[in-house]
Amino acid sequence: MKNRIIAAVLSLLIGAPLYLLAAHAAPAQPVSAEAPAELTALLHSVPAAAELITAAALPDADGFADLKAQIRLTVERQRGPVGIDLGWWQSHYNDIIGYVYSPGTPISYPIAYDGNNEYYLHHDLYGNYSVYGTIFLDARVPSDFSGQNNVLYGHHMSDGTMFASISNYKQQWYYDAHPYYFLYTNKGTYRVDVFAGIVVPGTHEVFSTSLTSDQLQSFINSSTFRSGRGVPTGQIMTLCTCSYEANNYRYVVLGEMVLLEQTSAEETQ
Repeated sequence: MKNRIIAAVLSLLIGAPLYLLAAHAAPAQPVSAEAPAELTALLHSVPAAAELITAAALPDADGFADLKAQIRLTVERQRGPVGIDLGWWQSHYNDIIGYVYSPGTPISYPIAYDGNNEYYLHHDLYGNYSVYGTIFLDARVPSDFSGQNNVLYGHHMSDGTMFASISNYKQQWYYDAHPYYFLYTNKGTYRVDVFAGIVVPGTHEVFSTSLTSDQLQSFINSSTFRSGRGVPTGQIMTLCTCSYEANNYRYVVLGEMVLLEQTSAEETQ
């Protein structure tokens, strides 16, 4: 019964038509007043979800925690996390074009664009000199993230901030824990499905604005982790930071951009 509940709730959350659930759902009953308050609130936040749960079928405390985590991960993967207000950042800082967020990691930063690849290496959003710099998009690609290979740069700071944490992708366990992250743009929200991470010289072909299928396959073959993903056919997001295997080396993490939710014309005006 618990598996049936989870399947029904998750199907609702990712937008499955209700008529597909009718044959599997329990008779419509209100959520019991004895149900955990947090579960009740979560269910009522999803249209019609409360009608699929009966008091007798509610999970125990451990099951509730597992169900809640599964629901939230599914919603996050399909729609993106809530709470990132790109408009606020853009209303306060002229050069902000997006926001990158990786759940469970230090990466949660606005993205700047200045038309060159030097200024934000050593300046913060206020225009002050900073050793941390600012996360920025490669000036060779369009500022609306419409390029085929959209490269983001960030310093490898010793305190673990900026893009230092992407070096953890050199270990399989880190990929397993963080197989995707999110990009917020004026066009909409993307999930970026990570597929390769490689250590390269600073002049490597991975920094090209356009990558071929053969190149992408070679990156997958030499990746520091195994994602199980094939060669992507969509747009690429590449995260870049310093690496210290040799002078002027970089570690880059490549992912395919998947548009989850497109911003309406009214929201962009």
